[in-house]
Amino acid sequence: FEYSSYNNSTGAVQNGIPCYFSLNIELYNFYMTSYVWIHLVIMYFLPFGIIIICTLLAIKKLIIKQTTINDQLLRSAQHKRRTLVIL
Repeated sequence: FEYSSYNNSTGAVQNGIPCYFSLNIELYNFYMTSYVWIHLVIMYFLPFGIIIICTLLAIKKLIIKQTTINDQLLRSAQHKRRTLVIL
């Protein structure tokens, strides 16, 4: 169902296809129930979940790295004490 309109000021013909409300009950029910949940999950829950997971992984990595640095400092301090005792 294509329509056309003529613009007097420009002398151009514009063609378009209008959007109509569907009378299909199944399609209407899909948009009122399922589409809402699909949109909610894809647009809100999925990105939020990815952000939370990445934040938790970054925190975990920082904690493990801090523990590793503390262990290295402890070993270095013990090594210095041993060498001082030897001297």
